[in-house]
Amino acid sequence: MGRLYLGIDPGTRETGVVVLDERGKTRLASAVHVRDNRKLNRLMAIKDGVQELLDGHQIHSAAIEEPYIGAHPQVGAALFVVEGVLLSLLNEQGISEIWAVYVPELKAFVSKPRAQKSHVGVAVYKRWAFDHPSADVTDAYVLAHIARAVAMGPKSGGYRKRELAIASEVAKNGFHIPRTKT
Repeated sequence: MGRLYLGIDPGTRETGVVVLDERGKTRLASAVHVRDNRKLNRLMAIKDGVQELLDGHQIHSAAIEEPYIGAHPQVGAALFVVEGVLLSLLNEQGISEIWAVYVPELKAFVSKPRAQKSHVGVAVYKRWAFDHPSADVTDAYVLAHIARAVAMGPKSGGYRKRELAIASEVAKNGFHIPRTKT
């Protein structure tokens, strides 16, 4: 079995998770839904749900969306906590490379940096014929492609110049989170 690439779009109510293989084929596309309003329970449910999805997958490289604070600072702060919990989980899983990707980079990979979520979904469908009812899973799909493009570089094949340029920027300027020993 070849290398696997993970994309995660963290959320406080829904977290998108996608795993691609070396050829870019989808191995997993799912969302972890959390209904519990108690913050600690919600965090544990997200962590446990993602861990359950990843069981049996030997992930080589991952990309996770960096939280965006925007007009709702409390939501942004909560997303940073969720991201921290997920980064801890990915580290525990032994993933060798974890890349933090900003929203404009994610959007520019398939569309325009300021594209609406619906436009990203349409662009993803046109580009890879991937369709999912959850925008978070669609974003995770793009993130998994970014992880694959960063890890494999130009030899990955099938990526356009713009996509490779963004992957190169993520590798050069993005936050690479090296694995730490637990």
